[in-house]
Amino acid sequence: MTIVNNTFLLRYFIFISQKARPPTSRDRSGVGKSLQPAQTVVNYLASIRSSWMIGAMRRSLRSWGLGMAQAMDLGRPIERAAWPFPNRAEHIGRYVDLVPLGAGHADLLWPEVAAAAESFAYLRYGPFPQIDGFRPFLAEIAARDEQPFWFVSPRTGAGRGWLSLCDISRRDGSIEIGSVWFSPSLQRTRAAREAIFLLMRYAMDDLGYERLVWRCQANNVKSLRAAESLGFTYEGTWRRAVVVDGWQRDLAWFSILREEWPLRRRALSRWLEPANFDQKGQQINTLAHFLDSNQDPE
Repeated sequence: MTIVNNTFLLRYFIFISQKARPPTSRDRSGVGKSLQPAQTVVNYLASIRSSWMIGAMRRSLRSWGLGMAQAMDLGRPIERAAWPFPNRAEHIGRYVDLVPLGAGHADLLWPEVAAAAESFAYLRYGPFPQIDGFRPFLAEIAARDEQPFWFVSPRTGAGRGWLSLCDISRRDGSIEIGSVWFSPSLQRTRAAREAIFLLMRYAMDDLGYERLVWRCQANNVKSLRAAESLGFTYEGTWRRAVVVDGWQRDLAWFSILREEWPLRRRALSRWLEPANFDQKGQQINTLAHFLDSNQDPE
């Protein structure tokens, strides 16, 4: 419907509203008196007509608003209004298990935390000189209501760590994998990649989010490479976005969108197959090989 027609409907609605009379009228003395049955019928019909006009106006304006949104390229319409919050549940993989992080994991993590002070350089917490400082920290992050954490426990080999789902926007369908700490012996292993993949799959497949985010400091080369190797797309860098330990730092942003996820999921699943590793545990094909294979996802 055109803007002219909408303007006409609006004027007509105002006209009808002004003509509609209340259920009682007043004489010159100001005393209310009942309306005659005929007048009551007239007012009733006018109210029906007004109600119909209100509905017509709403339908017309709604249609016109959608058309204007499309004409102005306001984005992509979506019917969903909210997404579920993650549950603190176990996630079992081939090479690693994720269990909800708890204060009791401090003793298991401490030997590797104490030996890798440099691994906290790009995080907002740590290092921890003493276990007495590490225990309350771990208890605090494990109890966060809006940021569920998981303890990373490989099936075989050394190395442990933790990671979380954070910056969860249930109204926008956006969720981030963040606050990742892996001990040096766990980094760059298939167990480490599977730990992240388990949360990627949980966020996108089980919870149905539209946007999966990876964010890191722009000078954190290891995290930048991890994002690219996991199939995230670089979006840009926010300059001087945060202050950490007295230093202004830039933030690099990466994402995977819902329509991109099936290919990433397929590529990661194939990369993690035991057949993709030799007897020494070295990969035969890189993840980039599966991402670039141009095969349609299942």
